[in-house]
Amino acid sequence: MPRWMQTFTGRRISVLSMRPSDVCLEDIAHALSRLCRYAGHVKNFYSVAEHSVLVSRLCKPRDALWGLLHDASEAYLCDLPTGVKALLNDYRVVEDHVQKIVAEKFGLSWPMPVDVHVCDSLVIGAECKYAMGIDPAEWGYQVWLNLPIWEYDPPTAERIFLARFNEIMER
Repeated sequence: MPRWMQTFTGRRISVLSMRPSDVCLEDIAHALSRLCRYAGHVKNFYSVAEHSVLVSRLCKPRDALWGLLHDASEAYLCDLPTGVKALLNDYRVVEDHVQKIVAEKFGLSWPMPVDVHVCDSLVIGAECKYAMGIDPAEWGYQVWLNLPIWEYDPPTAERIFLARFNEIMER
């Protein structure tokens, strides 16, 4: 059994020894567009890629790329519900390691800016309401935004993720 994973573009990566040269935007966009938020416990398919685009659009312009890539480690590790992550002692260490490699690849500062965390929380509140059909207050979100959750299919989510990246880079 190999100790590496193969990405969409054919790279062979061992997450514990990843280098910035292993990171590929197309791999990130493809994988995140096919990962469903909340372990699939949503009314309709809703991808991590779409979530990332929404966060990016809420961020200050200087933090927009961080907003888009704030969950990029999940392209290599998958999206685990927060409650499950808390049970896995070393998961956060590995997640931070991969996220730091992604940040280095794209010239982003470390740690992630506070603005990105704030915007992520605002989007999560909207997801509670519209993607899961629950009151955001049940999860402790007293402030959330009335955002459209489009629930794009994976190919569309991948396209909007890549388009958002190009939009940010053209500024």
